[in-house]
Amino acid sequence: MSPPVVERINKVNVIAWANVVACGFALALVSGMVAGPAWGDEGPKTTAKKTLYLANPYGFSAQQREGPLRALVEALTAVDAEVWEPFSRNNQIDQTIPGWAYRIGQADLRDVRDADGLFAVVNGCPPDEGVMVELGMAIAWDKPVFLFRDDFRRCTDSESYPLNLMVFTGLPEAGWQAYWYGSVNEIADPDKALVQWLKDGTLP
Repeated sequence: MSPPVVERINKVNVIAWANVVACGFALALVSGMVAGPAWGDEGPKTTAKKTLYLANPYGFSAQQREGPLRALVEALTAVDAEVWEPFSRNNQIDQTIPGWAYRIGQADLRDVRDADGLFAVVNGCPPDEGVMVELGMAIAWDKPVFLFRDDFRRCTDSESYPLNLMVFTGLPEAGWQAYWYGSVNEIADPDKALVQWLKDGTLP
């Protein structure tokens, strides 16, 4: 395939991907207006551990559920997060009953809204579209977001970031690397953002 053709394909992918993230923003705003806050009149609920929605595409594969997904859940649990993994929480809906897809989507949306933060697996070129929508919703709801990518490929529209620039709109301009995880082992790094936030609620 010639370089001009490849360049055109990459531009199309970047535009389509940005649109998916934007859909997440819009969906969060509409859902917020319709559903209201995630708590009752008594104010926000507190728990001993911060809840962390694990946005990921691994649950679609039995092999990945037992491999990288299990490793991520264990690593996040080890740093004292209460992990909300959507495939284990919301995928028990009977898929023989009409409307099952809508109910799963709404359950995932509620979990993104109600969780304290979001940890997103952004592997792929481009990353999974469902994860991108969930990331967009979390950013629109002003939740702390943390990004995980152990995929070495670059899939980007700028020199500043390894992925589409819209993925980083929920992170600070300076020091965004503290929210970026390139391996499971980095999750426990006390100098990165996740452990600090889980410990005392502060962010770099």
